[in-house]
Amino acid sequence: MINSILISSPLLAAYTIPKSDLIEIALILTIILVAWVGLIWSRKCEKNRYDITEGLPLRAENQEQINDLMPHLHDCYFDVEDGLQYDEEARTLQFRVYEEKPKTECSCEKSCIPCRTVLLRIHHVESLEITDPNKIATYSINEIKYDADKGELLLTAVPDCGLKMKVSRLELHLEKVENTKPCTSDNV
Repeated sequence: MINSILISSPLLAAYTIPKSDLIEIALILTIILVAWVGLIWSRKCEKNRYDITEGLPLRAENQEQINDLMPHLHDCYFDVEDGLQYDEEARTLQFRVYEEKPKTECSCEKSCIPCRTVLLRIHHVESLEITDPNKIATYSINEIKYDADKGELLLTAVPDCGLKMKVSRLELHLEKVENTKPCTSDNV
């Protein structure tokens, strides 16, 4: 009885396949499994992505309100070289913040998805000091801290970039911007 079960068993049939073919089959099945898990994960991440433009415009005049802005700004990108616009006369610093790291050219075709963009405007800026030792231009915002005693606003970004501002009064505005460059994702 046991012999008849073993002979008709699919496990026994596997022993008749050469070992090199079994390795190749296992490799193909592993690749299919990884691709399938990756597809499910990417769809899950896309559905759970925070919309940085939701609930805008917002305004911040203290550290608590800055903390309320951070879900819209944290891990989002800005460009130090081309994006910062500091108007000394108006005492305003403004720049666009992108959900995804901007690309210089769109290499994809029909699969472009518009990237969400916001405009951060900081008022009453008396001086601006930019720390950018790496000179890589595009950075990801990490945090914004306000020291009321010193009248300093510090925006830190990754990797190793900082915008230190002396402000006479704290006033930040965050608003939605229609993005003219639809494709920015490195993942497209």
